[in-house]
Amino acid sequence: MKTKIFSIITLLILINQVPAVACHDATISCYTTVNLSLGPTCSLEITPEMVLYEVCPDKTYKVELFDGLPTPGNSLPNPIDGSYLGTNIVARVTDIESNNSCTADIILEDKTPPFIDFVGAPINLSCRDNFEEVISIGVFDNCGESFYQVSSIEHKCVPCEYDSIYITYELFDEYGNTASETKGFELVDFCFDAEFPEDVTYDCPPEMGEIPSITVNDSDEFCALSLSIDISDIRLGCDITRLYTVTEDCSGRSVTHTQIIDILEEDPPTIEITPPDGPITLDEFNDGFIPEYEAFSDCGILFTVTDQTIKESLSCNPVSFLALYDIYTVDVCGNSSPTEQVLVEVIADDPPKVKLSGRKNCSSEFIVTAETRDMAKPVSFSWSISNPLWSITAIPGTNQARVRSGGGKATVEVIATDLSGCIQSGTKKYYCKRSPFDFSNNEEIGVFPNPTSDKLNVTLVDEIEQIDIYTLDGKLIQSINNINAHYMSIDMDMYSPGIYFVSIMSGNDTIVEKIVKD
Repeated sequence: MKTKIFSIITLLILINQVPAVACHDATISCYTTVNLSLGPTCSLEITPEMVLYEVCPDKTYKVELFDGLPTPGNSLPNPIDGSYLGTNIVARVTDIESNNSCTADIILEDKTPPFIDFVGAPINLSCRDNFEEVISIGVFDNCGESFYQVSSIEHKCVPCEYDSIYITYELFDEYGNTASETKGFELVDFCFDAEFPEDVTYDCPPEMGEIPSITVNDSDEFCALSLSIDISDIRLGCDITRLYTVTEDCSGRSVTHTQIIDILEEDPPTIEITPPDGPITLDEFNDGFIPEYEAFSDCGILFTVTDQTIKESLSCNPVSFLALYDIYTVDVCGNSSPTEQVLVEVIADDPPKVKLSGRKNCSSEFIVTAETRDMAKPVSFSWSISNPLWSITAIPGTNQARVRSGGGKATVEVIATDLSGCIQSGTKKYYCKRSPFDFSNNEEIGVFPNPTSDKLNVTLVDEIEQIDIYTLDGKLIQSINNINAHYMSIDMDMYSPGIYFVSIMSGNDTIVEKIVKD
């Protein structure tokens, strides 16, 4: 009988022809050698059709696989997988009806090439990325290890619209199967010919022109047209994080690059203070006296901070105290020196004085000014006035107060407190003949009857909080507090006949009405 070979390689069947066998014959005929390739799952079920020269449709066959001789101890599974590549496999096919059988040698191969089954690329894939590093692919091989390499990267673009790259990968496995696949990726930015600067390090801050910057070259290699370049800095001490932004004018797409400019200067500056030889005068203190000092830094001083506090008050007549000075310096990188301290004695030449000045105006407001001498600045002021028909209001942040005159006499007093805690007061007297009140025509208030002989009724749309009654010369003779009502009745029997002023307070408002007692 002639040699018979049957081979299936990825669905391709190669057969060495043998004489036909009639289906009614009891004999069966196998190919001598059959080449079979494992499928995509690296497994294959060997069927009678793969081994027999002719399969009769009305017969039932059994296929058994063996490792070498077809004996029970050498049985192999069917389907068979890639772990048996290179094994001497024998297939035995038996006709169940006649129990006749034949055998064939199976040469098991892997002819399935690998393929890309996974691609991982950043959403914000940039033209400036290292594509081979940031793009990952997964290569699948049905039976063994697989490998790949980039064979080419092609750039394609449409000006002002999009930029893309196409990467061709060469794939191969351990059995020598090869394939080639090309994958395309759209870029979020655009490509242009430029050199971004590297990170740099200096001992001390350099001049700005010494720091490497971006270089843009004229090139027609890429699609980018007119470009705009913006450079911005974020500083932390002397260290600079510099952001370069290159924008394609026609599309608005931009590309950014970050450069780190690191300054190694880390040692803080130092400062040395020279104390004064003895006490200083209060005038020197008030003029902003600062002890002599010298600052040291490797890269330069940016500024120095001086603060003073009163450590201890020694006397108030004249003023004397101990002032504590805290001084530190900051270098050009923002490093601060340790704070140095010096204690200085301050002595005034004369006792403290406060003088008030201000010309009165009986028809409108006027200003009163307090002038101090031989007191430690800054000085705070507390104002008061003796006549309740007059009013005084301090002007914040100044040595002045605003006075609104009323009838009769009034004494303005100020209490001045200096930085050392010493206190000195001053007074000034005023006199005005005019009526002490501006009367209201407010329709929301009712004061009746007027004139009255026994009862005085007061009504107000808002709640009445307090009612004060004054004589014509401004003397307070009755005060009713915590009323918190819209109506109040006042017994006037105790009052002598004459003219009185009724002051009604509600919230921040004060309304004055003139009444006559019969």
